[in-house]
Amino acid sequence: MKSIIITIIFSCLFFLPGYTGAVEKADKISDREIIESLVSLKEGQAALIIRIDDTNKRIDDINGRIDDLNGRIDDLNGRIDDVKGELNSRMDDLRIEFNSRIDNLKTEFNSRIDDLKTEINNRIDDLRSEMRSLFHAMQWMFGIFITLSLVILGFILRLLWKMQSKQVEIEANLAAQREETAFLKTLIEKLIPSNQTASKVLHS
Repeated sequence: MKSIIITIIFSCLFFLPGYTGAVEKADKISDREIIESLVSLKEGQAALIIRIDDTNKRIDDINGRIDDLNGRIDDLNGRIDDVKGELNSRMDDLRIEFNSRIDNLKTEFNSRIDDLKTEINNRIDDLRSEMRSLFHAMQWMFGIFITLSLVILGFILRLLWKMQSKQVEIEANLAAQREETAFLKTLIEKLIPSNQTASKVLHS
């Protein structure tokens, strides 16, 4: 098919100048010239076909090289894709490991905070318990102090009452003794003058 098309093209190119010349001058062409022209045309056609075949071979070689290059590029793209996949996998693993470490760190930090809160709450509870125990002890000691104070006050009041009663009794006894003393004195005073009169009578 290619040879037929090429033959038609070269025939047109070959006969076109003769046709234009025939229009102008109308020169006659001999059979020999026509045969020689056809022979030279066939030779040129054969050479052109050879060149075209060489060109096609070269094009095929180039296409093969291009295919090889495309294959290499595909291999390279595949390797790049593999590297990308491996890098993405490593990045995912690294991201997962990093997130895991962060989560573990958060968990450990929260655990330590919870432990610290628990310890602080326990210390606060212990301090409150100690304060309550101290307050109860102070209340107990204050109760004992008040009880002892009341006992001592009662003892003192009772002692004062006894002393007051004893003083009243002593004062009553002293008053009675004063009365008895006054009575005896009066009696003695009454008896002394009569004795003096009796003595005077005896002396006379």
